[in-house]
Amino acid sequence: MSGLGLTQRQIGLILKMPLATFETVMRRDPRVRPALEEGVAIALKNVTQTAYQMAISGKVPAMTMFYLKTRAGWRETQAIELTGGNGGPLELLVAPKQLQRELDELKGKYEAALRNASLPERISRDINEVPAEFLIDSKVDGKSD
Repeated sequence: MSGLGLTQRQIGLILKMPLATFETVMRRDPRVRPALEEGVAIALKNVTQTAYQMAISGKVPAMTMFYLKTRAGWRETQAIELTGGNGGPLELLVAPKQLQRELDELKGKYEAALRNASLPERISRDINEVPAEFLIDSKVDGKSD
């Protein structure tokens, strides 16, 4: 029964005994546990033989591929190559100069927001942006208090 994948509890139910009783039988009779283990090993051997026969028969390509992937290290790979028109390089949709202008504009808006904020808000924002390793010293921008 263990060879069919049944748990000890399920085997006990089939034999009309609670799990505790089945466990007691296993402790008292040294032949029971090896018999359970042998049942699992025999079932695994049978399934493995069937899977192997399916793989080598050529009739079940999926099993052949499964066998090669799990036992022979085969794997599926897919390469994707992106090119622009006529096989040339890809063109950026946003020109670097336009991107730089947008970054500068965002930086300006951020700096304006900081200037308009109260002193505690500015300090809080500045501290949250500074990595912790730079907060050890009391100097900020080379100036001390």
